[in-house]
Amino acid sequence: MSVNTYLSDLASSLVLSSDENESIKKSITTLETRLSNWFGSDVIESFKFGSYTRGTILPRKADSESDIDYMVVFDNYDGCKPQAYLNRLKKFVEYYYSTSEIHQSSPTIVLKLNHIKFELVPAYNEYGIYRIPDGKDDWMNTDPNDINKQLTEVNQTNSSKIKPVIRLIKYWNIDTCNRNFISYILEKNLINDLRYSYFTCTSYTDYLKKALESLKSRTSRETVLNKINNSINKIHKALEYEKDWEWIFQLLSDDGIVDVANGVLTYPDLWNGIISIPSLWDFVPHNYFEEAINYTGLNVVDNKKLYVDTVAYHTLISNGEDTLAEELADLTADGVQIGYVVGNGYTSPNGKYNSDILIDTYLSSGSDCALVNETFASDYVQANTVCNNPNHYHISPQFDIDASTGFLPDSTWYVRNQGHGMIMHDEYSKNLVHDFLWGDIKNVYSSKEYPQFNMSQNNGEILYARFDNTSSGYHSTDDTALVIKNMSVEADVVIWSIESVGADIDFEYSQGLTIPKGKVVNINAVNNDFENAEIPFEVQITYSLLNTQLTYTTNAFGFTPMTDDQMLQYSYLSQTADVVPDETTTESTTVPDEETTEDTTESTTENTTVDNDDKTNNVEGDIPKTNRSISTVITALAVLAGTAITAGVVIKRKEE
Repeated sequence: MSVNTYLSDLASSLVLSSDENESIKKSITTLETRLSNWFGSDVIESFKFGSYTRGTILPRKADSESDIDYMVVFDNYDGCKPQAYLNRLKKFVEYYYSTSEIHQSSPTIVLKLNHIKFELVPAYNEYGIYRIPDGKDDWMNTDPNDINKQLTEVNQTNSSKIKPVIRLIKYWNIDTCNRNFISYILEKNLINDLRYSYFTCTSYTDYLKKALESLKSRTSRETVLNKINNSINKIHKALEYEKDWEWIFQLLSDDGIVDVANGVLTYPDLWNGIISIPSLWDFVPHNYFEEAINYTGLNVVDNKKLYVDTVAYHTLISNGEDTLAEELADLTADGVQIGYVVGNGYTSPNGKYNSDILIDTYLSSGSDCALVNETFASDYVQANTVCNNPNHYHISPQFDIDASTGFLPDSTWYVRNQGHGMIMHDEYSKNLVHDFLWGDIKNVYSSKEYPQFNMSQNNGEILYARFDNTSSGYHSTDDTALVIKNMSVEADVVIWSIESVGADIDFEYSQGLTIPKGKVVNINAVNNDFENAEIPFEVQITYSLLNTQLTYTTNAFGFTPMTDDQMLQYSYLSQTADVVPDETTTESTTVPDEETTEDTTESTTENTTVDNDDKTNNVEGDIPKTNRSISTVITALAVLAGTAITAGVVIKRKEE
């Protein structure tokens, strides 16, 4: 999905649904009838106005304060103050809507129904001009539909993008800017500021950037300016990311794969070179191997050795004699020490699965995974289909990966927010690979420095956080502080807020706390309520870099609360190390039973990905499976020919 498509879809989702509209219409009809019954000829007209009539109102799911402005025009103005008319409206509402929430919010009477909120505005008409309360004691002139016509004109001249952009900005104002801008004034200013945008803007990103830029002149508050700049920068980054990866997203679509394949077929020498790479054939799912042979034209006459070896390999697999899981088990039994470093936390190219940007996590590791941005059910229990040791805990802190079902449950490390091919740009992963190859690291229990689940410690992530006395991503009653490291090598970080979402934890810190680059701080954590904490809960840290941009960013860290009984059972989770190991240490910890300590020498190999159709589904909802087709075959050939795909597998071979 492109950035512009995302913004278009988001703007569409911010429109009232047909059900919401129908409910509002029914409520208005009922309101009109009751006004007539109660006031009779004293009310000469009543009508809706404001954002609802302009098509810029946000649904309640996006704005809990969303309301319908409704004007009640009285006939017999007798010189009374506005409060007298407000009192009359309030008595009316209390009579007909006695079970609803009712209050005065000068200069309106607020009627809160289940599906929407109405703001009733008393008014009278004097020489064709509507007058409404200006506070409690005076009246002011108004034109209730003064900007409706302007908005319609501006929207038409700008390819119908102004109304969607206004909805996006209103949503941003609520979600990011804490309602800093008054909604009506915001709309009015945007209509004027975007009137001639069609000269320079064509896409939603163009209009959104221009709208945000226009807001800079409407505020002098530094915090708000920082939020605006941060949002503009996010748009630029998203467009850059889209540009950098556009080819792969296109490639991974069915049509894109076919187009690429057909293009390659027009260059026989290139095609023959690609299909002659033995390792590419290893990536073809065995149940589509015959189809791939026919499609590519690989034959025993032109490619005798490759054909014979490839057919022999896939025959073993199709006969169930040599699956990847079985091969790894056999190698491990023979004394070969294998370790996986698996990136995760990103949306897969098809937008569904947890991945390292390119490879789905469940394919690279064999582990059951929840869909991206989702979690297992709160009562989920690890499946233990491969590892069934009761003293091993294999569920990720974000509660979205069950490593007990993986190819190698005890020697697979999961690094969240580590992208494909980024191991050598992540200090934690780089040190892990080093110590696995040349140190004493044998499994996820070998050292407190390297827990099974950890966050990326790439400088680009800026912040890393965990609790002080429990393994990364988990939280226990032994914890007394939140440990935060500024991983930036270029700028200090200012902490503006630390909020626990889903757990009752208070953090003691001073707003504006500065963490110098590369340094660590401990933030006292108090009032921990483990009994009622959600699984998982989040700690959200809002910060800004002390650089020329001064942008605000919020990082969210997921944690699983562990009971005292669980910490006794999984005692290794209480052993913590420095936030980022500066040296390649191999400090030993208490290892759960059945671990080996054989001397080894090192070699390396690339990872392969296969279907794991034998997983047990223990999650509410489906464990993701990949539907293979000929596009998968061509993906294996075309993608792997253009880029090296590895999930970070390291092997140490037993000394003879």
